[in-house]
Amino acid sequence: MNEPVASLIFKRMPSPTSGYIKAALARRHAGSEPIIPPLEAHLPGVRPHNGQVRRYAELCGYQDRSVLPLAFPHVLAAPLHLAILTHNRFPYRLLGAVHVRNSVHQQRAIGLEETLSIWVGVNGQREVRNGIEFDLETRIKDVSNDVVWHSVSTNLIRGKSRNSDGPGWTPPELASYQAVDDWRLPSHLGRRYGRLAGDINPIHLYPLTAKLFGFQRHIAHGMWTFSRCVAALSGATAPQRAEVTVTFRKPVFLPSRVCLYANRYGRHTDYALTDTAREVFHLTGTLKV
Repeated sequence: MNEPVASLIFKRMPSPTSGYIKAALARRHAGSEPIIPPLEAHLPGVRPHNGQVRRYAELCGYQDRSVLPLAFPHVLAAPLHLAILTHNRFPYRLLGAVHVRNSVHQQRAIGLEETLSIWVGVNGQREVRNGIEFDLETRIKDVSNDVVWHSVSTNLIRGKSRNSDGPGWTPPELASYQAVDDWRLPSHLGRRYGRLAGDINPIHLYPLTAKLFGFQRHIAHGMWTFSRCVAALSGATAPQRAEVTVTFRKPVFLPSRVCLYANRYGRHTDYALTDTAREVFHLTGTLKV
């Protein structure tokens, strides 16, 4: 028998700060094999805040300011993500989850003044080599009820697994890639992006807060590094339709310097973000426009 969906319907955007406080205080004892139940959240009538969009575009390096930055809807939906992942039926602690992959399908560019509705949902999980993975799905609809933006964020709950299958990952040969850009990332980057995006996870803020969670130093937000790469690859004109994937490989410690490489063929681009020695791959992905 299928478990009924727990549906959260909001009239206004929930507070991300209260969501993180709830996540920090959560103490889950769900048993040996907890199952993620179907959960979803809805929010209609959303208008992006122009000031937030402008600051996001500046921080992530988008040149075309006439439409929403391609990765911005993820920020727009983040409070609903938090609402689901801190729901009392969600069996895992949010602060123990690792964002490992993301895919974005944009059907058309979204105007700055559009009124949108947001739906996010999660249902089930799968056992992988390093623990449990689950997908968090996001759909953005316009006033015609058409899905204009869709993403799937894959998260990992680390733990013991009976599943040791799956091929290992082989880094791409960068000899066929062109250098696109390189960036020096300051120590305060995580705090700037965190305030802007409402993501105040302690691993991104200061060395001390990151060490509490097992990191040598604080690390850049994966979605900032992803968005910065997308902005650099998009150029002066934002794409209308786009399909983008990213796999997060190794964290970017702050401060640091990173380099973006791309292999373009037709409308398809493979890209990779590495350290300056091209030995550590921080992320890899594809862009199709």
